[in-house]
Amino acid sequence: MKKALLFILLSAFALTSFAQKEHLKFQGIPIDGSISSFNQKVASKGWTYDSFLTKNAPMACNVYKGKYFSREATMAAYYTTQTKTVFRVRVIINISTKSTMESVADELKNLLKKKFENSTLETTTSDEDYPLTIIYIPNASGDTLVGAISILEKDYLSDYTLIIDFEDVINSEKDSDEKLSDL
Repeated sequence: MKKALLFILLSAFALTSFAQKEHLKFQGIPIDGSISSFNQKVASKGWTYDSFLTKNAPMACNVYKGKYFSREATMAAYYTTQTKTVFRVRVIINISTKSTMESVADELKNLLKKKFENSTLETTTSDEDYPLTIIYIPNASGDTLVGAISILEKDYLSDYTLIIDFEDVINSEKDSDEKLSDL
């Protein structure tokens, strides 16, 4: 009887653990795993590693050039320093006019909201007072947060830039834990 009860409890724990291991995806690629594995996966999606930009980027960040949302873009993959696990992807799209930037941002928000039906959308402003939309993405059952996608509409001296961040909850916590262990 005790073995059967233990088996049931372990099975329930395993299912709960499995549900919490769901990761946010970028272009169908889970924001998880090693940076070297991520490099291969984004290369198959047409992203090209940019060694010059990577050398000049913050530590634990690889930079790529490619297309996102049918536009030329720069993408940065951030990873933990100890385990080299990817936890965030940032896409930067430079756009020629403010009205085009706003239109692209609105279309992107609508499509992401449609893709992630159970998501929650929050509209606010950044610390620099730019429009910021955050879309919180739950897991399939809707009971745990998988990640967040933020869309920043940056308008500075006639430079119009969309900055889209895909941040995985589990691996962001792993990054924080690794940084704390260094203190």
